[in-house]
Amino acid sequence: MKYLNLPQNRKPLVWACVMLFFLFFTLSFLTPMLADDYSYSFSYADRSRINSISDIISSLAAHRVDMNGRMAAHFFAHLFLMQPKIVFCLANSLIVLGIFYLIYLTLPGTDDRQKFIVMLMVFFLVWLYTPVFGQVFLWLDGACNYAWAFFFIYAFIFPYCRAYLFKCSASPFGKLGKFFFLLLAFLAGSYSEGASFGMLFIAFCFLLCLWHRDRKLPRFLVLALITAALGYLYLMTAPSEWSGRTGSFSIETIAKNIKRMISAPQETMMPLFSLYAVLLAACVCFKRRREIIVTSVILFLGAWASIVLFAVAIYFPWRSLLMMSMLLVISCALMVSELCEAGFRPYLPMAAALAGSLFIFQFALGLGDIANVYSQYIQREAAIETAIENGEMQIWLQPYVADTKYSGAYLLADIYEDCWSWPNYDLADYYGINEVYALPSEVWQHGE
Repeated sequence: MKYLNLPQNRKPLVWACVMLFFLFFTLSFLTPMLADDYSYSFSYADRSRINSISDIISSLAAHRVDMNGRMAAHFFAHLFLMQPKIVFCLANSLIVLGIFYLIYLTLPGTDDRQKFIVMLMVFFLVWLYTPVFGQVFLWLDGACNYAWAFFFIYAFIFPYCRAYLFKCSASPFGKLGKFFFLLLAFLAGSYSEGASFGMLFIAFCFLLCLWHRDRKLPRFLVLALITAALGYLYLMTAPSEWSGRTGSFSIETIAKNIKRMISAPQETMMPLFSLYAVLLAACVCFKRRREIIVTSVILFLGAWASIVLFAVAIYFPWRSLLMMSMLLVISCALMVSELCEAGFRPYLPMAAALAGSLFIFQFALGLGDIANVYSQYIQREAAIETAIENGEMQIWLQPYVADTKYSGAYLLADIYEDCWSWPNYDLADYYGINEVYALPSEVWQHGE
């Protein structure tokens, strides 16, 4: 309990957790099946429908050869797609809750009210500045690949961070806890090409800082980092990771990729970078605790390390920016908490009110857009059901129209006018019909 640094009065925290859980449960439930969800309903080994764990294992073996090496992420995707939707909604809500709870446990200070307000700001900033929010937190396949990746990765980073920030024990849970943490280390290391690389960089930096300060290294944390590195090696040695997923190594291609890697964060989270810079300057000017400043810099550099491999990739999805946005938010939260100790605590409610005023408009717009896309999904399901009842083997559907990043359908491949395009053929197989077409844009855009 001392390690976890829980508040004395836990009622506000419990109620906040309950509200957060039901919010993400509802939003996950309202996000329909999209794109890859239909593909991962089938085995990559023989195109049969996934119905058992053995089907998942054989599919992942083929997936590792042909698609990518993210075994854990796609195990979860396969698993939840063969279950009722409510199972994923429950699990996803718990994962999101776990992310915010780990952030809460990372914050310094003993003032429960202060930490609660800072966590409100964390939630506001995550909602405001997470690129393609719906794709990484609400869409089933996207959440399994990105939000879940961050949960396992930050759970791995957590003891490194606390060992440096608060001089906490590196292994507070005994021998059994060490065993499970090593399993977590391998899982986190093998979870994501970019995010796991950033994780290894961050853990290594914390070990360097611990050695520099204490003149010794926590042996268990060194062992855990080696285990995580082995997990990353397992991920990156998948045959599919080096066959068609990297671009040419020409200077021109790398320069174009670097330009995308810089422009995407600038376009989606520039206010977050500005806030980070202001808070870092304030912490330096007011000579705040060195560990807080160094930790914020490590997380900042780790955020960029999480996308550095995309310099040689053939594409750069905005979903990959989740770890960057989350680490920036955590860095800001740490520095805000530290500045409160320097006499800025009276200004904290005003800062939260400012973030809240920005949040509430985006929250309303996001909820409306998610509900709108869910309504389109209900209409699409009704049209498919009617066609099947009438014995039709060809069907024309309207593509989803999403206006904000809070819908999973925003900027995500849906259906096309060519029935042989992906994901049209997977959607057709899922419903047991021959061909699925998108209505021509001039038809549905004019409501004809």
